[in-house]
Amino acid sequence: MYYETIGVTHTAHNDIPWVPWEIGENFFLKLFRVDAAHGVMMVMLKVPGGAKLGRHRHTGYVQLYTVQGAWRYLEHSWTARAGDVVYETADSVHSFETEPGEDLQVFVVLNGTLQFLDDSDQVIHVESWRTMLERQRKYCEANGLKCPDVSSFVESN
Repeated sequence: MYYETIGVTHTAHNDIPWVPWEIGENFFLKLFRVDAAHGVMMVMLKVPGGAKLGRHRHTGYVQLYTVQGAWRYLEHSWTARAGDVVYETADSVHSFETEPGEDLQVFVVLNGTLQFLDDSDQVIHVESWRTMLERQRKYCEANGLKCPDVSSFVESN
């Protein structure tokens, strides 16, 4: 049936490049999908063991699935390990830290923006689907790669 093919996309992991994320040393992102109409993006985050990501706020919900490694928020007592799922409500604020040792890989569905904060909780940097998409485009152009289309939905067979 026609409606069963509308809006279905498939993205092969190897078709998406690991793009450096300047927010931290040896931080990388794979941007799999952007839904600009809803402000949602799907990314894979790869971070070295023992790394920290600054204090930040999410303006929308966040869903995370830990693929490899372990991480935690300094404000909480739990540690997420491979296979664990974390759900964050909009407006949550926390400080991300990976366990030393194994590199971390986390699959993230992020709604809204990611706001990095200073010690006075003032916003010092904002990440959104636009900044992620532009980062990927610039990286692909600079490295002679075909930039994957991660924002359109087409009829599939």
